[in-house]
Formats: sequence, structure tokens, C-alpha cells
Amino acid sequence: MKFRYSKQRKLDTAHATADEKKSWVKWWKDSKQTVTEFIKCHGGKRTTFNKWIKLDKIMLETGIDTFHDSDGRPHNIDPEIMDELKVTMENLNLAQHSPSEQEFAELVCKATAKTRQKRNIGIAFVKCSYSFVKIVGKQLNGSFEKALRKPYARIRAESIPRNVYSRMALIFAFCEHLAKQMVFNFDATQYTV
Repeated sequence: MKFRYSKQRKLDTAHATADEKKSWVKWWKDSKQTVTEFIKCHGGKRTTFNKWIKLDKIMLETGIDTFHDSDGRPHNIDPEIMDELKVTMENLNLAQHSPSEQEFAELVCKATAKTRQKRNIGIAFVKCSYSFVKIVGKQLNGSFEKALRKPYARIRAESIPRNVYSRMALIFAFCEHLAKQMVFNFDATQYTV
């Protein structure tokens, strides 16, 4: 059986989706042509097409689908998992438990491992480089700083509704009739309501 050349089918190795890549490799197999002959008929880059053939062999041998839609290499962390990581960081910051560099690196490695498991690559443990962790930190609009943490007693006292309402009443009563030009500083621990 010979592969039939069609002028409508032009191979675009730069912008092919994962399904298109698989179908082109299948058409090449059905054509029984060499890669060079196939590329001459349909266009595209031979080196890229050879990469697709290697990916197809990996898929046949291991059952792991490594084809992807993007032009370059896929991101190490999927956008959905990156959003989950962002929510985790926001929750940690709200709870006054900002992670250290090492703890943040562990969170990034877990997110990368989760992405690989989702893609069915099958790697449970991932070691991330320091530069990759810094890149992810920049993508999350974060920075590594020496944090000033509140003591646990202060966090607990600020989260009790009675203290919040009493401070609100104190500020309202104290500031209601003050002129806007009066700037002052006070601490609620010195007053009782």
C-alpha cells in the first residue's frame, strides 16, 4: 500500500497539536516512506519529525503519552497546579506562616511531582534546582525576605472577635471628632473599653 500525496495536507512542524503529531507519525508509518521522502512530499523540518517518531516509540514501548500541544517543551508545572500553589502561598501568608526558602522549594517540588503524575510520567519524587525555585517564586510575584513573624499569642488575640470589636469601638470613639490634620499613634493594649 502506497501513501497518497495530497496537496491539501501540508506538514506544519512548528504549530502542530499533539493529536496532529500523532496522526502525522501514523501517516508516515502507513506510507512506508523514509523520513526524507515524507518530508519532501509534505514539508516541515526533518529533525522535528524525527523527535515525533522517537516520542511515538516511547509511547508504544512504555504506554506513556509524551506528546504535547505547545511549540516548545511543556512547563514543569501545569497552570491549574500553579494556581493551587498560589492559593496555598496566600493561605500561608494570611496565617502568618510564610514558608522559608527550603519549605517553598519543597512545595515547588511537590507541585512538579503532581504535574508529572497528572501527565502519567510516573515520577513520584522530583528534585528542583535553586534557579527553578526562584523562577517559580517570581511567577507567583513573591520574594525571599527576612520575615518578621508575629508571636502566636498576638495572632490569637487579634483573631478573637471581642478584641476586634472593642478596638473598632475605641478607634471610632477616639477619632470621630478629631480634625484630619491630627496624626497620632496608639496601641490598644494601653486602653480599656
